Amino acid sequence: MPKITDFIEDAGPVGIVAGIGAVILAPVLIPIVAGIGKPIA
Repeated sequence: MPKITDFIEDAGPVGIVAGIGAVILAPVLIPIVAGIGKPIA
């Protein structure tokens, strides 16, 4: 099985920044998306 570090090495600096950004933004974006989605649904 491929390791997460292998993907990071293949992706390079952009992949590392994107991965860190996703981890940081996920807790912020998920409640916002859930909050927007509920009234529409």
